[in-house]
Amino acid sequence: MEARPMRIAVASGKGGTGKTTVAANLFYVLNRMKQPVQLLDCDVEAPNASIFIRGKEVAQEKAGIKIPFIDKNICTYCGTCASVCNYNALVFVKQIPELLLMEDLCHGCGACSVFCPAHAITERKKTTGYVTRFQVSPHAELVEGRLSIGEAMPTPVIRAVKKSSSMRHTLIYDAPPGTSCSMVESVEEADYVVLVSEPTPFGVHDARLAYAAIRAIGKEAGLVINRAGLGDQEIYAFAREEMIPVLLEIPFDERIAAAYARGELLCQALPEYEASFQELYSKIVQQIQRLQVVS
Repeated sequence: MEARPMRIAVASGKGGTGKTTVAANLFYVLNRMKQPVQLLDCDVEAPNASIFIRGKEVAQEKAGIKIPFIDKNICTYCGTCASVCNYNALVFVKQIPELLLMEDLCHGCGACSVFCPAHAITERKKTTGYVTRFQVSPHAELVEGRLSIGEAMPTPVIRAVKKSSSMRHTLIYDAPPGTSCSMVESVEEADYVVLVSEPTPFGVHDARLAYAAIRAIGKEAGLVINRAGLGDQEIYAFAREEMIPVLLEIPFDERIAAAYARGELLCQALPEYEASFQELYSKIVQQIQRLQVVS
């Protein structure tokens, strides 16, 4: 049986730690190695991988959820649908009677249509975002999810991004920052998580939260320390305390910040870092192989 390509998630406890920098440069070196690879930009509320990875747009599709459509000619106003809605998206006013749908609260679970005794509820598709595919090279693709303005739920768009992935490629998930359901949705299928942090009090605090969330869903993680040398040693104490391998240190360097501000990849602007990201990839492979042996 042919081995399944690896799935690598890049996450962070807070925004601005360099998560997309790590994901995009890891994608870059795999592309340079002519390895089939997809970068899945799951940070759908603020996708920016396409700033650094440029390709030809080859496809775009709508993403969204199914929301209820209530036929009020059939509805008996029994209130069952509102009672089974865990998200309070349906408001039933018995005295009038009236039944209202709060679309922004609907999670598309379908419970209301299943439990409606009068079969008055069907479902219709509501577009909440878009998934765009970019061909970067013959063996490398970028898949970007983008939540529509005014929409509140990113997870359906993230699921659509993941559904667009190819099992022929190594997958790199650029997860949203933080510890919300969006991050969990992005990393839950990964073989290994690369946690990006920085040696600052906020960086360490949020890395602890993110690591706890990652471990709670049964994932192993390694640490990339960005802007190394900027702050104190607490991030290293955290790594020792939790026995997290430090996979890469990216120094606090004005040249790196300048390249980022210009929208340039680190490995392109400063080619000496390409070997560092190749080594990062090798360490990730070793960690995944170790986990496969253990399991």
